Parts: sequence; structure tokens; C-alpha cells
Amino acid sequence: DEAKLIPFSASELPFLLQLFGFSRDSPQAKAMEDTLRQCEIEPIEGETKFCATSLESMLEFVESMLMTEFRGLNTRQVTKISGNHLQNYTIIEEPSEVFAPKMVACHTMP
Repeated sequence: DEAKLIPFSASELPFLLQLFGFSRDSPQAKAMEDTLRQCEIEPIEGETKFCATSLESMLEFVESMLMTEFRGLNTRQVTKISGNHLQNYTIIEEPSEVFAPKMVACHTMP
């Protein structure tokens, strides 16, 4: 509920920087500005775009889009990687198409 009280808008960036104690030229300020600007870009045709400000708002959005019970999945890296790290993969069989008429894909923002 606290997230609903924080203005999520690029026009409010100076207030947000002060609220969180970030200087204007800090990496955090740059990441915050980039995130807010990305969230304000119009969605592409056929896309429903939503920038969640909390876990609760993200789950409510997913439920409203799927209109059914859902199971959340996530991925994570098993080992820590420092610097630029390339990893080779071997594809052992032809990928199969997964039928998913309704799907919500999420990604992190800095």
C-alpha cells in the first residue's frame, strides 16, 4: 500500500530523488529516470504494458490479465558471475512450440 503513495512519474523525479536521498548525478538517479521514462513510453500495438510499483500490484495485474488462477515462475543464475561472461550452450533437440494463449512476461528494471 505504501507504493501507491509514491508518485511514479518522470515529472516527479526531483521529488523522488529527494525522497530516497539520491543525488541527481548518482547511478541510482540515472536508473530511476530510465525506468520512469521506459514506463511512460506508449506500448507497441497488441501489447498491454504495466509498470508494477510493488509485488502486490504486479500480482493483481497478472490476475486481471489471465482472469484465472496462475502459477508464478522465475529464473535465477545458480553461480555468481563477475564481469562479462559468455557461456556456451548446446541445443540437443529442436525446440517445440508451447501453446500459451495467455501469457504475462515480466522483467526487472534497474
